Amino acid sequence: MVGQLLREMERLADHAGLSFPKVVERMSSRGPRVNKSDVTRWREGRSLPRADDAVLWAKVCGGEVDHVAVLHARAEPAFEEWKKNSDRRRRSGGSSVADAAPKVSAGRAVSPATDTVGQAGGLRWRWVVTVCAIAVLLVGVLVWFEVAAEHDLSSPAVFTAESCSWPQRPLPPITWTAPSGTRRQVPLMYKVPSGPDSTDVVVEAGGSVLQPFVATAPRIDQVAAIIGIDSQRADDRARHPIRFEVVEPGQAGTPPRLLGQGRAEVTQDNVNKDLPVTVDVTVTPGRLYVLRVVNEADVDPIGIYMNRLRGNGRSVAYDADGCVIGGILPFDAAGWVLSGFVSATS
Repeated sequence: MVGQLLREMERLADHAGLSFPKVVERMSSRGPRVNKSDVTRWREGRSLPRADDAVLWAKVCGGEVDHVAVLHARAEPAFEEWKKNSDRRRRSGGSSVADAAPKVSAGRAVSPATDTVGQAGGLRWRWVVTVCAIAVLLVGVLVWFEVAAEHDLSSPAVFTAESCSWPQRPLPPITWTAPSGTRRQVPLMYKVPSGPDSTDVVVEAGGSVLQPFVATAPRIDQVAAIIGIDSQRADDRARHPIRFEVVEPGQAGTPPRLLGQGRAEVTQDNVNKDLPVTVDVTVTPGRLYVLRVVNEADVDPIGIYMNRLRGNGRSVAYDADGCVIGGILPFDAAGWVLSGFVSATS
């Protein structure tokens, strides 16, 4: 388990194109200071990263935070025993599979008087073949357990984006038909208003709300969210920057991928109504994507509106709860979705 965690951290840094010193530098700028010597001790198996350090490592490398957190939770109780074995291997100079394999004498086999030399040779070769077959079987079993532990095959498959995850469910069948004539605008992929069943979720600077949706057309041209400003928490005369992202979620070990983004500002002129931003993102009809709305302010929180999952006025091809990251007040997003829209063109 410990080896899986360390290999995953190394893989994330390599995938992000970051050297270990660079990862350490970025971690130190976002949290408690981490030294290069700490990383050396982790890699040599002399100490285990703290859970916060492992999660922060995943964040700065753009990896799946939840996956790393699970690996750390598994590694922590196994570390002391793993460390003892690691120290023992270092003192003995290491061992290989070949060193541990049974030795077969090159001399003539000792056989009962009734055996011939040919019979003894045949028995010896059958014994060698049997040992090799057992070794191959054991390697296969070990590899399976390694893969199962790495990807948690016992758990249901999920879609992931940032630290959010959603169980994979059957997607609705989508048949794309290009509009005829010169009209290129097509029905909205996603539309949820505000209203009496909605609430504004207070999100801190750097926080976000993520909402899954299913593409019903090959291109996205606009996305929007309904956002408010609480004058008791933020300067309602200032311009509050918001970043919108269209993300292809990760699954089965594949990390999420940013497909496109755009920016807008919340002001008194557009508060508490759809705040649209133009994007140009190519998608595949029938596949799941995620709209991510990020508060880019340095300090001020904002209120991002969410609505009940069911009711009148919704245009949603796939019902999935929204996800809140960095909410200032406790909020259970189960049964709530982002108030906003995703607009499509052919």
